[in-house]
Amino acid sequence: GAGDTAEVELTLPVTNPRRWDGRADPHLDDVVVTLDDGADEVRVPFGLRTFEVDPDAGAFLNGRHHPLHGASRHHDFEGKGPALSPADHERDLELFEELGVNAIRLAHYQHDQYFYDLCDRAGIAVWAEIPFNAQAAKDDPDTNAVEQMTDLLHQCMHHPSIVCWGIQNEITLGEARRDPRPTVERLHALVKSIDPSRPTTQANLGQVTAGDPIHSLSDLDAMNLYCGWYYGTADEIGPTLDDLHEANPGVPIGLSEYGADTHVGYHSSDPQPGDYTEEYQALLHEEYWKALSARPYVWSSFVWNMFDFASDLRAEGGRAGRNMKGLVTYDRTTRKDAFYWYKANW
Repeated sequence: GAGDTAEVELTLPVTNPRRWDGRADPHLDDVVVTLDDGADEVRVPFGLRTFEVDPDAGAFLNGRHHPLHGASRHHDFEGKGPALSPADHERDLELFEELGVNAIRLAHYQHDQYFYDLCDRAGIAVWAEIPFNAQAAKDDPDTNAVEQMTDLLHQCMHHPSIVCWGIQNEITLGEARRDPRPTVERLHALVKSIDPSRPTTQANLGQVTAGDPIHSLSDLDAMNLYCGWYYGTADEIGPTLDDLHEANPGVPIGLSEYGADTHVGYHSSDPQPGDYTEEYQALLHEEYWKALSARPYVWSSFVWNMFDFASDLRAEGGRAGRNMKGLVTYDRTTRKDAFYWYKANW
């Protein structure tokens, strides 16, 4: 009847599916639902695949070892902010494809539906997340996070490119005002109640200790580590990951952020940490990839960031209000040296 709502469950056997198989074969089918009287129809592009992660062996797509490697993306562009056109999204996706990624982390909030569509078609796996970031609300940390997580799930759960749901980023930055761990647990339970087919994940602050119980509050775990930039040296990344792996048996460990700020005008024949040169950025990434490629248990690794982006707290490399860790400049016109190193390897 008019205004009535009903849930209908239909079963559609697919006896010999052609899999959505990442970059190798991003095959999509259409699922079409039509009312009997033909008054309405919904058509949804859809991919059939499996994605599993073993704590010791890493990530598997359709049963094949498939560690995720790529970069993170912010939904902004110089002079436009977040008001991107379809052509802007297409250009960004083309740069990711040129780089050779097989995964993108879409941080730290919901991105345009069109970009998820592009990733479906390109066979690029996606880490999608909500803006539960840096600190929980002091009085009511759950309500808004639950609403945003629920909306993200219902809006995006049919995208085969999305392989995991991110439930927090560096939330322990604000734990002095409120312990965020109970909210992380609630968000994990919420995701499993709505979409049990996908794992949850989180991006923990690099200063979180290897023995912190937060590592086991989601299906997958990952860390934002900046050895060689904010602290230590770049060659410490391998042992740091090994310590996390050893301290958390049964928990898959990934690297959700890593990188170094650089200005395309800065160069040195003797690059050093903190000099903002392209040469140092490239050396850091070479060291990290050497460690990552030797550790199959690392289920994912994401360069921070694909593009320079706006950040009002920053003044990096002589540019106020800018995070300069991108492999490409904010206006997308210049690929930095490290971009070409990854392109050669990926």
